[in-house]
Amino acid sequence: MIDSSCKVEDTPYSIDFDSTGFGVSPTFGFEYAFTDHITMGAEVEYYYEELDGKMHGYPNGDSETTNAGIDSRVVLRFYF
Repeated sequence: MIDSSCKVEDTPYSIDFDSTGFGVSPTFGFEYAFTDHITMGAEVEYYYEELDGKMHGYPNGDSETTNAGIDSRVVLRFYF
């Protein structure tokens, strides 16, 4: 569950924005251990999120947003 809010004051309107929604991001990756404490790996994830929002104090302030995509990263980890 994603909850967020924002207040914008330097506009012709006093905008209060609230949104709720959900997101998922399954991730696939691998990791190579150089030592017992240092590893390096790579990850690829697909993310998807849907948000429904309401801007209070703004005409036609309902919004729906869907974000989806693929992210990748190289990771260096140190374990204690």
